[in-house]
Amino acid sequence: YALEGEFEVKFEFLETVLMETNRKFDVPYASKATELVKVIEDKGDFISLQHILVMFMKDPHTGEVKGPMLVKHWRQDWKWNPTDRFEFQGDNEWSVKTLRRREAQGKWRWDVYQVDDSPRYSGLGKWTHLKSASTFSSDLMSRPLPRREFSVRSDYKVLLGTDTLVVTSKSWFHEQRNFKHQDRLGEGGEKNQSNLLAREIGHNSYV
Repeated sequence: YALEGEFEVKFEFLETVLMETNRKFDVPYASKATELVKVIEDKGDFISLQHILVMFMKDPHTGEVKGPMLVKHWRQDWKWNPTDRFEFQGDNEWSVKTLRRREAQGKWRWDVYQVDDSPRYSGLGKWTHLKSASTFSSDLMSRPLPRREFSVRSDYKVLLGTDTLVVTSKSWFHEQRNFKHQDRLGEGGEKNQSNLLAREIGHNSYV
C-alpha cells in the first residue's frame, strides 16, 4: 500500500552507452503527469494496483481549463512464490516460462501491463526493508519497445533490463537499466549480447 496514492510523476530516459561508435545518442526523453495509484485487489499473496492518469485540458480557443479527466494507464500485479512468468521474444511474440521451485521460492513476481492490459514485462525479485526506505530489485526482464519509441524506432526489437523500486514514506522511485537488443531472442529466451545496440537509463519519480 506504500505505492498507493496521488502523485506528481516524472518520466525520464537517457541513452548512456552506444555499442557502435558510428551511431549518435538518441534524444533524451522527459515528460510529466499527475497519477492516481489504487490497490484494486489484495489477496495477501496477490496484489494488483491500477495507475490512472489525471488530465486537465486547455481549450485552444477560449483558454478555459477543463477537467479533471481520468484516463486508464498501466497496471502492476504482484504474485508471491509464483510458478511461472511470461517473457517477450520479439515480433509481438510472448512465451510462458515455468519456474523451478528454487528460482521463485521466497520471491515476488512483478508483472506490468500496458494500457490495453497486454503484458509489458515480468520479473522476479525480493524486497529489502531498511529504516528509511524499502527497495525491490528485479532480475533481467525482456519487454517490447515502449510507446515513446515504437513509432519512431525500428532498429531494435527487444528491451532487456533490470528494474529497481525505492519506496520512502512519501514518495517512490522506479529506476530502469535497459539494453536495446537488435533481434528477437533465441530459442529458450537466449540473450545474445553481441546484438546489443545501446544502454538506456530510466528514472520515474512518484512524489
